[in-house]
Amino acid sequence: MSPVIDGLFSDRAWGLKLLCTGVLFAALCHVHLAAMHRVRPSEAAIDHPAPSHLGGLVRRWGLRVTAVDPSGFGIELDSGPVWIRSSGPPVRVGDVVGFSARLEAPRVLRADDVAVIEGYAWKRSLNYAVSVAVVLLVLWQVRGRFRGRPSAGLFHGRT
Repeated sequence: MSPVIDGLFSDRAWGLKLLCTGVLFAALCHVHLAAMHRVRPSEAAIDHPAPSHLGGLVRRWGLRVTAVDPSGFGIELDSGPVWIRSSGPPVRVGDVVGFSARLEAPRVLRADDVAVIEGYAWKRSLNYAVSVAVVLLVLWQVRGRFRGRPSAGLFHGRT
């Protein structure tokens, strides 16, 4: 094999390789986020939409309904109240909803899809608890492989 390939898969400079992987992943996330902001309006664009953002898709979930009338419902974002025009499923004040909507005007959205999220508070807490339990179980299972030395990790490469 070539020296480059041998160097990539050896145990040498594992910290540097980890750092490079993290930097490349962060750069990928930044590029993706910038591309998404060009296509989809942010919360700031909901307040003062540019012409290119009108008709743009807005997706949010886990938001509590603050007001209801026959034409739709209101929610509270960090930037303030927003009205969603909806003919979808009936919602009540206090329901937690997720929606996909199009920006029509400042602080006004037309819903394409609305879902009432039943049991949002306890299901979310349960999801986090199960995730933490699984991570702890995996760490408990592999604890003997490290013996306090990261270089003695799960996989041994050619040195």
